[in-house]
Amino acid sequence: EKGFNVDCMDLMADEIRVFKKNALVLGVSDKIEQSSWKEIPANYPKEHYDFLFCRGNSFIYANGGWNAGQIVNPTESLEAYQRTLQSFYDTIRRQGHLYIDKFPDNEKPHYEVVGKVIVGNSIEDLIFYTRRFPDQNYREAKMIRRKPEGEETGVLNKTYDLKEEELESLLSKVGFSQVNRLNLTQEKTFNVWLAQK
Repeated sequence: EKGFNVDCMDLMADEIRVFKKNALVLGVSDKIEQSSWKEIPANYPKEHYDFLFCRGNSFIYANGGWNAGQIVNPTESLEAYQRTLQSFYDTIRRQGHLYIDKFPDNEKPHYEVVGKVIVGNSIEDLIFYTRRFPDQNYREAKMIRRKPEGEETGVLNKTYDLKEEELESLLSKVGFSQVNRLNLTQEKTFNVWLAQK
């Protein structure tokens, strides 16, 4: 709408369907690649973008764990984060920026009803759940459907519990010259960083 050229990507087909529907409503391009971050070097040119936007705490799943109850290996996770940040860095032009966010290190456990869903003739609670296990270096999250009789179902997301200091260190390590944590008054959920190449 503002005249920028925007390339989009997502790995999940359901997210791509939502993206295309929203693009149609807005009357903008619905072009989006179904691709993982591992495929960025093969699919996107180096030093091409002025701005890269990685939103919604998604970065912590760079080593898997989205819709998967994986065994979390801290060393492998940190290596995957560094590779992913390197591919982000490589696609950005000199003086370009990366926006990245994640849940704060002091995130409290969640188990709260955030809505209702209708499944057949049943109205079920939709529950947002998160819990961190700092002593075991992982975080889990899921959306849970709770039936009226109390039965719960949901798909687990389990990943390394990336700390803010680790993220900042990795951003510097791959070459970002400035790493600034932003204080965005309108952002209530995530901590946000803006890194400049």
